[in-house]
Amino acid sequence: MDGGQYARAWELMDEYMIGDCGTECLKKLCSRMILEELFPEDPLLLKLSAKVFREGGADPVILDYLCEHFNGAEDEMYSLLKASEGSGCQTGDLEDRLAGQMLFTGKTQRLKVLFSRLRERDPAPEMTMRACITEFSAEYVLDDKEPGKDIFLYLETLAGAAADKNRIPVIYRLALIRHYASLNSLGEQQKELAEQILPGLLDEGLSFPYYKNLAQFIPVPEEVLDKESVMFRGSRDKGYEIRMRILPEETEFRTEQLRNMFLDLFVRQEILFAGESWEYEIRENGKSEVLLQGVVRSSEENSAAEKDGLKQHSRFACLNNMTKSLARKDEKTLRAEMESFAAREDLAAELFGL
Repeated sequence: MDGGQYARAWELMDEYMIGDCGTECLKKLCSRMILEELFPEDPLLLKLSAKVFREGGADPVILDYLCEHFNGAEDEMYSLLKASEGSGCQTGDLEDRLAGQMLFTGKTQRLKVLFSRLRERDPAPEMTMRACITEFSAEYVLDDKEPGKDIFLYLETLAGAAADKNRIPVIYRLALIRHYASLNSLGEQQKELAEQILPGLLDEGLSFPYYKNLAQFIPVPEEVLDKESVMFRGSRDKGYEIRMRILPEETEFRTEQLRNMFLDLFVRQEILFAGESWEYEIRENGKSEVLLQGVVRSSEENSAAEKDGLKQHSRFACLNNMTKSLARKDEKTLRAEMESFAAREDLAAELFGL
């Protein structure tokens, strides 16, 4: 090598498997061979170049080569990405390969960083982007992991561009609806999207507790507002039962199967009148361990719901108020409640075809 005979040095390296001649020596040899061979994917060259990188001696030529050909552990590939970024190297499809590996292994802690980088590419790799969005949406819907504003903006762009909202993947629609339900206010375009998406989800039999929060922004069917819900995160491969009673009418517990609503989410819904409370315990079928238990009280007694002002949208709230007015012999309030109830029924029939 001192005489400039890099090709001969490489032949000897290849023939005698000499790989421990020092980092600087290997760097010179690998860089020269990469340039002479115009970035060939050679197993030995790739192995030695990776060795130089691990030892902190990689130059831009070696980094470019590794970005194009190297596949290894997630941490190592991410370190290569950061090193290449700092050296101004072309990373090629390294982000795509790394994102695919993260999605495959489930190690998605750095996926948002990769997603941001992928969005900056022109053109952006659509398939990889969609795979990331699907992962973020699933983590949000199933595990309550907030994906961040840029993810929701991307979802809104996708949904807004779709002529048929029902053809948007369910996990995307649920993520958007849940996000909208968590906000204090919605813009006009967001309200329009929510109104277009919600009916399709209901038509598909998908009903979740957070739908009720949308009533402050858009019309929501009475059948949604009337019911209280218990949602449980289980496993779609298993069955679960809910042991329950509604007080004060039911003194004995009864056992029902818990409905698998979507993927690993299970939901049970019940109608509660004023003064009623719903006690429940959830177990895996055939098991004695209680996985979740609690008490749901009628929304009139639920201070959080009252503060949100959501129950004023429910016909059962109207019925409860009518019952109270009747008991008090308050004919004026009773008439107002009856008129409000009739108006809501007519509006629901018009909006939702009931």
